[in-house]
Amino acid sequence: MLMVKVKEKHMIGNSNSDYNVDSILSLMGGTIFHFIVGIKIMWGNVAPYITSYLVQFDSNVTYHNTLHVYTAVFLGQALFMYLGGQLETKIGPRSTSYIGATLISSGTYASSYCKSLSHLIFCQAIVGVGIGISYSAPILCGFKHFTNNKGIVTGVITTGTGAGPFFFGLIATTYVNSENYPVDPISGLYDPMTSPVVGRVPGMFRILGTMYAILGFFGASLLFSPSSSDIARTSSRFDETSLMRVENGEKTPLKQDNDNVDIYGEAMKEQSDHHNHDNDNDEKIMIKTSSNYIKQSGRHHQRYGSRIKFTNTFELTTSEMIQDTSNRTKCTTSSSSSSSSIP
Repeated sequence: MLMVKVKEKHMIGNSNSDYNVDSILSLMGGTIFHFIVGIKIMWGNVAPYITSYLVQFDSNVTYHNTLHVYTAVFLGQALFMYLGGQLETKIGPRSTSYIGATLISSGTYASSYCKSLSHLIFCQAIVGVGIGISYSAPILCGFKHFTNNKGIVTGVITTGTGAGPFFFGLIATTYVNSENYPVDPISGLYDPMTSPVVGRVPGMFRILGTMYAILGFFGASLLFSPSSSDIARTSSRFDETSLMRVENGEKTPLKQDNDNVDIYGEAMKEQSDHHNHDNDNDEKIMIKTSSNYIKQSGRHHQRYGSRIKFTNTFELTTSEMIQDTSNRTKCTTSSSSSSSSIP
């Protein structure tokens, strides 16, 4: 494998900072907002409380039945994630997140009034719709601010997706069962007639719904759509050092002023030049990287299925690389002209 290291330096105005305050706030807001996006994962923590609460209205309710609530949340998210992406492009990430936060918090708060499994499934499906609509909005907003660090943006924001269930799960458990009452060893539920845990379930939904609204609207308010000038500026920014890997058989062109530079071919020539210096024999070396092969010391190199491994590392700026290629082309042309002029 051939590794070519390309370094580019860019000066963006007179600023010493690559990103403005809006970019940092948007990343923070997206992370905060995703605290309420991941709440579906905490279902296993609250399922005993909710199932025990519903049993007092329908004795046939079991853990197997209430699992449909969890399914409804995921289904709502899956069905509306595409719509969320479309909304983000139309009305922006902040408004899209406001819609999602409204649905998530209102669906959770309304669940406190549900006394049947079907009603609870419907309310939690609304929560799933809110998650689906708003899931991608903070991430897409971060992408626009940090165009060359999308992986980092995704990792930072989705940290909230995992931290949210942990945080809200602790709050729910502390409120509903701070005394750590055990479940009935036979039914695996809390007795709705004697356990105080069951009576606290509606209050748990109301507290969580209120907190979802506060965190969701606060995080969404920190999302800023970058201006067109900011997008143009960040789109032209490259990492200080980027590493391009050129595998055997792969041609990676760098295009500037409508000229293609065959990095692979140039590196092959460089390798051959070094080999000629190190060997005393005058064996002819033929290099044609476009379609043919290299004949070198009785071994041949094809574009695919190579038997020769190149490990050289070249550190050149893009402009230097293009200039070097131009010089090589001129030298080759002048050499050919000289040879043809000799009688």
